[in-house]
Amino acid sequence: MLKEEKILLKCALAVSLLGIIILIILAETGSKGEEIVFISEAKEAEEGQEVGIQGEVKVLKDTPTITILTIQDETSEIKVIADKKGMETKLQKGMFVEVEGKIKLYQEEKEIEASTIRILKK
Repeated sequence: MLKEEKILLKCALAVSLLGIIILIILAETGSKGEEIVFISEAKEAEEGQEVGIQGEVKVLKDTPTITILTIQDETSEIKVIADKKGMETKLQKGMFVEVEGKIKLYQEEKEIEASTIRILKK
């Protein structure tokens, strides 16, 4: 093997290892999303805790600044409060969505203050 080939092989191995390390770091830190749980489990969470749920939009109420949703899965339902400033798409009743946000207590009922809403199925 020539000296240049050895140097090239060492460089290729170093770059490959660096790429693998970067992929591992991205896989560990890149997913900020919360673990998805059933709504009944989310309702058991402490106030202020981050949760992720999926379900169908059963009720939708628009106000000038927020959208109030009732999301239902096979275990329960929960109100979700979403700031319209952060919403990119128009939600509709019957859509299946994934919601991430914090548990809040409002008038003795737990609800989710959404940080993200993603449409899964229209």
